This record gives sequence, C-alpha cells and structure tokens, in this order.
Amino acid sequence: MNNIVLFEKYNEYMEIMNDVKNHMSNYPYISFSEKNNVLSFNKDISLNYIKGILTPFIFNVKNKEPLVIEIVGKADDEMIINNKKVLGTNEPVTLYDFGIEVDAKIDTGADISSLHCSEINIKNDKVTFILLDDSYEQYTGKKYIMDIYDYVEVQSSNGAVSKRPIICTEISIKDETLIAYISLTDRTSMECGMLVGTDISSKFVVSPAKIK
Repeated sequence: MNNIVLFEKYNEYMEIMNDVKNHMSNYPYISFSEKNNVLSFNKDISLNYIKGILTPFIFNVKNKEPLVIEIVGKADDEMIINNKKVLGTNEPVTLYDFGIEVDAKIDTGADISSLHCSEINIKNDKVTFILLDDSYEQYTGKKYIMDIYDYVEVQSSNGAVSKRPIICTEISIKDETLIAYISLTDRTSMECGMLVGTDISSKFVVSPAKIK
C-alpha cells in the first residue's frame, strides 16, 4: 500500500516538474539545472525575479545566493504538504469575536501573532481597545473589552522594552478554525491589520511563492 502511495506521489511530482520545465522554456535566457524537484540557478538570478516568473507554482527557498528552490506544487491548487495546508505571504483571517475578516501578513520570524488596535487601555485583568483604524473598511470605531490572557515583552530597535496584552480568541485561516493567542498593538505604519506569527503558522506550511 505504501509503495502505491509513493508511486502516486512520484507521478504527481513528475507531472508538476514537466509543467515547470515547459513553463521555463518560455525563458530560454535563464540558465538552471534540475534534479528531482529542485532547481538551481546561476548567481545572477534573484529570488524576486524568479518569484515573478514562477507565479503558477509553489516553491520553498533552499538557498538564496546562488538561488536554489524546491518545487512543491502548483499555486492554483489547494496544496497540502505533510498533512498541512499551504500559506502564502498574505492570507485572509476571520476573527469570529469581532465578526470581520482581515488581511494578515504571514511572518515566520515572529513568535507571536499581533493585531492592529488603537486606544489600548489596561485595567486589572481586562483590556479595552478599538480594532483597526479608519483607514480600514472593516473599521467600526467600536470599543471592545476582553480578558487579558497574558503579556508579551517586545524590545524595539532602540532597546526600549514594552509589554503588550495578549487576548485569547477564535480565528479561521484556510478554513481551519483555531484558538489563537494574539497580542494587541498599534500597527499603524504596517500594511496589514494583522501579523500571523509562528504560533499559528507552524500549523501550516509557509511558502513565500504562493501568490494570493
């Protein structure tokens, strides 16, 4: 039975790699070598350039200079790798307690997820806040009050340490419903209203080449 599964996966990867090679034939000026599902490019090829060319496919970066990538699937598929769904660099997240969906940046360098809020005030074991700001279409100006689950200490670039409250809330990402522990902070200067850290993304496979 295991041999049959392995054979089917091998055929699936062969089909994908044939599609990759056919796609790359449109760019004869790009030099690369291929072994199994790994592509190695010459030193003049940048990751951003290949991201633009290989948008129909999902890949993991194995090395940046020279660029080496591992093809894991097609971007138009609902990919599942090792029983985990694949996340791109940005994903919509449903926040059930607030009845909205926000665009979230997937950050594999962050340990804990964070949510953009304003007027954050802490009293005893409660936190009041306004979700997002008026630059977001989901903004209502409504003030929420929630229990504080914990705090996280964050050190800024100038060395200052601040404590952020963490709330426990239910979210949905890639049709997976999760209990999430999210810190509240002012992300005014950031492009997305939410940042998904490894506390959530570790339950998935993150592929920077998966374009939404």
